[in-house]
Amino acid sequence: MLWFVKAAREGDSDSMYQLGILFENGISIEKDLEKALYWYQIAARAGNEAAKKQLKKLGKTDLINKSHTM
Repeated sequence: MLWFVKAAREGDSDSMYQLGILFENGISIEKDLEKALYWYQIAARAGNEAAKKQLKKLGKTDLINKSHTM
């Protein structure tokens, strides 16, 4: 997970998306939908199509262009 965080902070949208998956599903970390949505949103804003699809699936398309701080 640390690799994903490092890469995400360096702007890698695939790592941002993967962090969303980890938090959403509780893989190697406690489930946290708020953090999952945060990472999906950041990835979507960086152009990651998979993250946009995941936000749509979760009914959160309004977050794609909305500013979000954590």
